[in-house]
Amino acid sequence: MPSTEPTRARMRRVACAVTLAASASGCAPMAAPGGEPIPAVVRLEPADITGLAELLRMEDARQLDTALVARHLANPLPEVRARAALAAGRVPGPAATSLLLRAVTDGDAGVRARAAFALGIAGDTSAAVIEALAAIAADGRTQPGPAREAAAALGLLASPAARPALEGILADAQAPAVVRQQALLAIWRLPRAASTVPAVAPWLEDGDVETRWRAAYSLWRVGGPDALPLLLAGSRDPDDRVRANALRGLRPGLADTANARAQTLDALLTAAGDPHPHVRINALRLLPGWREPDRTLGTLVRHLDDNDGNVAVTAAQALGETADPRATAPLAATAADANRPIGHRAAALAALARVAPARAADMAETWANAPDWLLRMHAAGTLATAPPQRAGPVLERLARDEHYLVASRALASLGPVTDSVPALRRVFMEQLAAGHVLVRAAAISGLARQATVGDMDMLLQAYDRALQDPTREAATAAVNALGRLIRDGVPAERAFHARFGSRPPADAALYRAVVQQLGSVPVGWQEPSSRPEPRSLAYYEDVVRRYVAPVLAGEAGPRVAIETLHGVIVLELAGADAPLTVHNFLSLLDRGYYVGTRWHRVVPNFVLQDGDPRGDGSGGPGHAIRDELNPLRYLRGTLGMALSGPDTGGGQFFITHSAQPHLDGGYTIFGRVVDGMDAADAVVQDEPVIAVRRMQ
Repeated sequence: MPSTEPTRARMRRVACAVTLAASASGCAPMAAPGGEPIPAVVRLEPADITGLAELLRMEDARQLDTALVARHLANPLPEVRARAALAAGRVPGPAATSLLLRAVTDGDAGVRARAAFALGIAGDTSAAVIEALAAIAADGRTQPGPAREAAAALGLLASPAARPALEGILADAQAPAVVRQQALLAIWRLPRAASTVPAVAPWLEDGDVETRWRAAYSLWRVGGPDALPLLLAGSRDPDDRVRANALRGLRPGLADTANARAQTLDALLTAAGDPHPHVRINALRLLPGWREPDRTLGTLVRHLDDNDGNVAVTAAQALGETADPRATAPLAATAADANRPIGHRAAALAALARVAPARAADMAETWANAPDWLLRMHAAGTLATAPPQRAGPVLERLARDEHYLVASRALASLGPVTDSVPALRRVFMEQLAAGHVLVRAAAISGLARQATVGDMDMLLQAYDRALQDPTREAATAAVNALGRLIRDGVPAERAFHARFGSRPPADAALYRAVVQQLGSVPVGWQEPSSRPEPRSLAYYEDVVRRYVAPVLAGEAGPRVAIETLHGVIVLELAGADAPLTVHNFLSLLDRGYYVGTRWHRVVPNFVLQDGDPRGDGSGGPGHAIRDELNPLRYLRGTLGMALSGPDTGGGQFFITHSAQPHLDGGYTIFGRVVDGMDAADAVVQDEPVIAVRRMQ
């Protein structure tokens, strides 16, 4: 086993932005067993850079090289051993588990911590893994860093066998706070047990707010009648984070079960007037579910004019959920107010469509003529709920709009209309010739709703053209449409095989769509690899030199400024923890990928999201990068990579408004906000991203 004594004159430093022990309030240095200080800086030598590059290349290929990992787990430098352990967790399998079970006994606390985290993301719930993690978690007094990561890993694995270890931490008043706090965020992931709430409850009254908000988070996640009195108490806590999390559990079903309906609704109505916008958002979001409009409607209407834009958006959305006609006038006034952000007006219009469909249709027809394409796009979406004879002519015009997002949204809304007005199918056939892939994809999907054998040749031609597209949306839509014909008894698979037998798709996802929809593929086809093309070792060495080595040597990570309508958001990137993700982000930035984008997704008190040049939430740069799951945490202002599944990141990123522990270990963290969080809070959906630029 490698010794804890350094064999070369090296020092270790982990920057505050990326330290494994960072707390919400600042940077806490890692401690070695027994409390000895860890040196401050690591100077990577050429051999170390090559070693880390080998590990990055292995991860990027998604193929575990046990000999490579074993060799680096024996490296004299703890930093290399720690990264070898993390690499094994990122490319899991039985062989990786064996390597990691050895790594968690390493002589260095940092290596043990990284290995424990790696066991959590590897997903092996065998008894040997649970026992090893439980033993580390129980030793928090002497090794808080590894114990914290072991507690987190036990939560990620979500095995009932992890319960004794986590409850043991919570029962130990002498356990380090960082370990206890992680146990609170881990135990809710386990199947609920009668002992869970009693184990968490005492920590809701702790003097440390970092402990209290985690206890409140855990309690609302666990739920149950026994949690309700605690959540009600938490809703009155002096700290807004505790209040906001406690409120999330105040649901009517739970209150009814606990025979506390009146006092629980009173608590929500009180919280709707809270000084902090996050508390107001969480309260307003829950009010419609109570089905007591006489008590809640006035509160929701008042907050349409809240001084916080995202509180106002939440109020509009909540009013839509009430479906109460009395909300018609205030929602219509909000939607018509040109001085409000488009995102707020659009939320009000969508809510109006649920409350007073005819009134919403009137307004949507007006918006359909607006010079701003965003208004026309929202009009197209709203008209999906209008009577077909009324909506049809407006949607037909919008389906030919010059902006592809307006046209594609109108085509999507037009689909149900054609069930009543079949003549409008001609619009889908016309737009099969559209220039933009999204418009053609929407046209194909619309045509498929009522496709017959006579449409088969059009769909085959649409697929043929779509094979030339840079993205697969239209091709996938055509395959799905052919699949629908097959399910209706049309032998479309034979025609497809005959026409495209010599032209297999280069895209793995499209290949799988063919298999799923058509039931088979032409003879000779093989599934394309979904792995990235292998790169040279020199490429990964360059990434390590640029992004890993400087941070370990004591430098701050790269900084990026995002200009919004409300000010500048400054991000510090975690190059040492997610080097390939940071490299991808900065490369896209340098080539202008983020020019002209908008905040296409903002969920109040959750995330704001950018990085889709198409603006519909599904766009990307045309390539995917692998996940770099790491032990950083989703606290307020964390920068994460948006995904649609494992290893699907590309250009879209999100920033958290508040702590989101359920994302830990599931989405790559590659930075944090170091200035301008007030600007991030103020962003409302559909606002432009004015500029994204490097600061250093």
